[in-house]
Amino acid sequence: MAEGNENHQYEYDFCIFYQEDERQDSSVAINILDYLEQNGDRQLKGYIEDRDAILGRTHINNMDNIITNSRFVIVILSEEALQRNWFKFKLHASLKHRLDSDLRNTVIPIYTGHVHTVPPSLALINGVDYDADRQSRFWRKLQQLFFHSTE
Repeated sequence: MAEGNENHQYEYDFCIFYQEDERQDSSVAINILDYLEQNGDRQLKGYIEDRDAILGRTHINNMDNIITNSRFVIVILSEEALQRNWFKFKLHASLKHRLDSDLRNTVIPIYTGHVHTVPPSLALINGVDYDADRQSRFWRKLQQLFFHSTE
């Protein structure tokens, strides 16, 4: 399990929320999941709904459980995702939980294209643009956060 703030034990090191029916968003989520789980000096454990949701639970129950039990919440942001109510609900639930629990620096926005209007709730959170090139700024930032973090 991942150790987090105040020595809280998390079931997952990270979860990834994305718009599942958007091909590019799905591809980005799988690339990030594979990269984080297969690299680094320790085994990271990630969550994505398609693979890890508990059968028989409601979507809201699964979502609430995973937000609470993940050290970081990665949100894949595209213009298409931000137009979907369910995605916006997951995004805002993540932000609200993190603010309420003093985990303010644990929501990681990743942009997968030009987002015309960044939601006000994300305007003050540093995010990064996704780039599939493994040598890019994006991958270096993920390495710094997950593989060199002292938190």
